Amino acid sequence: MKRWKLVAGVVCVFVVGVLVGAMGTGLYVKHRFARPPGIHTPGPGFLMDLYTERLDLTAEQQTRIREILGRLEAARRDYFKRTRPEIRKLRKQGVAEIKQILSPVQQEQLDTLHLELKQRRKDRKPPR
Repeated sequence: MKRWKLVAGVVCVFVVGVLVGAMGTGLYVKHRFARPPGIHTPGPGFLMDLYTERLDLTAEQQTRIREILGRLEAARRDYFKRTRPEIRKLRKQGVAEIKQILSPVQQEQLDTLHLELKQRRKDRKPPR
């Protein structure tokens, strides 16, 4: 009798382990691969799909809204192209001020840190 209890207990532990592992893997995959790496905000394609599904858009409405979203996306890209040099200039000024406070060794460490962050960002984001 005790042997059957032992076998049943081992089988239950095994089954529970498989279930927990499957659920954990499912949650990991869902959160890790839910959207492509480096994509922080949904683009116009996402919005178009969402609008079409939720608002039950007609074909004509879809065409017109797609055009509007395309114009908005182009304007957004243009804005960031224009402001990116200003942002870089501000960032360089800030780093220069910070370096004045640091020792020479710390300045080198800061440069190394910035290179690591740049490489990490490059690895994470798809090229534009």
